[in-house]
Amino acid sequence: MEVRVGVVLRPVCKPVFQPEVALGPGVLGHWVEQWRLVQRAYRHKWANIDEVESEVVEIEAKLDKLVKLCSGMIEAGRAYVSANKLFVNGIRDLSQQCKKDEMISECLEKCGESLQEIVNYHMILFDQAQRSVKQQLHNFVKEDVRKFKETKKHFDRVREDLEIAQVKNAQAPRNKPHEVEDATSTLSITRKCFRHLALDYVLQINVLKAKKKFEILDAMLSFMHAQYSLFQQGYNLLDEINPYMKKLAAELDQLVIDSAVEKRDMEHKHATIQQRCSNMLQGAIGWPGEQGSPPLLSRPWCQGLQAVVSGSPGRGVRVSRPWCQGLQAVVSGSPGRGVRVSRPWWWWSGGCLEEDSGARGEDGSAACY
Repeated sequence: MEVRVGVVLRPVCKPVFQPEVALGPGVLGHWVEQWRLVQRAYRHKWANIDEVESEVVEIEAKLDKLVKLCSGMIEAGRAYVSANKLFVNGIRDLSQQCKKDEMISECLEKCGESLQEIVNYHMILFDQAQRSVKQQLHNFVKEDVRKFKETKKHFDRVREDLEIAQVKNAQAPRNKPHEVEDATSTLSITRKCFRHLALDYVLQINVLKAKKKFEILDAMLSFMHAQYSLFQQGYNLLDEINPYMKKLAAELDQLVIDSAVEKRDMEHKHATIQQRCSNMLQGAIGWPGEQGSPPLLSRPWCQGLQAVVSGSPGRGVRVSRPWCQGLQAVVSGSPGRGVRVSRPWWWWSGGCLEEDSGARGEDGSAACY
């Protein structure tokens, strides 16, 4: 009989009782020698089987770990897909809000559609990982490896029975032919059973090794095909939208230039307007050299102010309109004491009302003489 488990195994020596051997003091030594031959013959086979069994245990642990890691990856991927869906919905809401601006609305719509397609591609990838890696390897571990373990239990039990039968056959008293015959018969039956089960067990080992190779390679190949499809479809999608993105980038560059030019023009206009206002105010109100004369309003649009504020540097300021009585509380004075500003942030200088943080009176007002 020839069994292949990585190498060719040839079980030799049949430790069967030979009636023609004379019963005597050397009979027991003869059977012990035959038992040692059996051990040497099967030692290499047991070593190979033990190696295969250890390998199966290790590969089962690695596959279980890989299946758990794949499950975690799929869960994280689905959470990523959900977050992307929310993001795409936010882009669509913003697009609806910016309907009046055609440029922004068009950009948001195109980007939202592209991102939604990419999200769909990711969903296909994670579904493929669920089927090819997680489910396929999980079934291999739970079905094929479990079947191998059950066969191994039967094989170990029969192997122990064979060893016990061999020991009993070797230790059977040769002066009792009946016991020798029973031991020999038991050994023969156990050996036949062991041979049949060993063939089944070795077949199961070879099938498991071949299927392990197929299942692992097929799972990884399917997953890598899904990865390829994801990136290929994503590339095709972005390649279609690439001309629009280039056009949009050129428009954005022009917008930046136009915005910088417009900002510079506005700053220049603002500075010019401020300068004009300052010059107009300086020429509109001023005090003449003569004491007792009212303020000189040199602009027609400021003539209404002459009826509101009048006075002289030596006499103070008089407010003649009821709606400007607040100005009376702000600016007051007497002919001999000059102008008193009862609000600490204003004072009269050269015919103009200016801000000052100078000397203040006990009441918190600033006086100018």
